[in-house]
Amino acid sequence: MTALHILVAEDESLCALGLQMFLEGLGHRVSIAQNGVQAAAHDAADPADLLVTDIRMPLMNGVALVRALRARRPDLPVVVISAVSAEAKPLMELPGVAFIPKPADLMRLRAAIADLTEARHSPPPAPPHHSFAADH
Repeated sequence: MTALHILVAEDESLCALGLQMFLEGLGHRVSIAQNGVQAAAHDAADPADLLVTDIRMPLMNGVALVRALRARRPDLPVVVISAVSAEAKPLMELPGVAFIPKPADLMRLRAAIADLTEARHSPPPAPPHHSFAADH
């Protein structure tokens, strides 16, 4: 997996710390924000390759955060980690968004990151190989 800059927006500090330790252990660079406003400011200063966000946060929730960041970068991959799937529903219908219920399964998070970023970081497919039969 290619090393990424991952922005984690999570207001529960123990969850944020656990996510940071896990993601850094995978070789990623991680920025932590405690709310959507802070996350938007982090991303404006140092754009992330992927966003991991909670839904319920103070000042700006995860849905508003995703909309704000995607207004600038529509292809930004997003992993939503939340105990409240009903509030995440508007995001789950968007392309490039994965949903993981809390408590988060870290192997599922790892797989979601790989799935969301694989197409963006893999080389373009090789042109089709045409073989010409020598039948003339």
